[in-house]
Amino acid sequence: MPLVIEKKARNLIHPIDRTWEIFRFCPHRLAANIYLGCEFGCSYCFARAITPDYSGVITVRINAPEKIATELQKMKSLRHRQPVDLGSATDPYQPIEKHYELTRNVLKTFLRKNARLYCY
Repeated sequence: MPLVIEKKARNLIHPIDRTWEIFRFCPHRLAANIYLGCEFGCSYCFARAITPDYSGVITVRINAPEKIATELQKMKSLRHRQPVDLGSATDPYQPIEKHYELTRNVLKTFLRKNARLYCY
């Protein structure tokens, strides 16, 4: 079982790198990671290079649904219709989701706001 750190996020939706190498694998421009770190610890995962103990420490952004709702409203007022990737650096449905249900609530927020997203 990993160490779990609960934290309130200041921002969740952020732009991702737009270099050609990234763009050809990841055509969207925005991402939001509800969890930082991942219990699965897949050996092929590029995100493991972010921190030495990526699968041993999970940061949970406990205010994700509320923060996403605020940020989506701001994007709508700016007429920004880019989809948001919910799994750019960590799996949004890892085992800890069973307890927190943040991804479930964030998805409901996207549906309620009629916003576009990627989640794979």
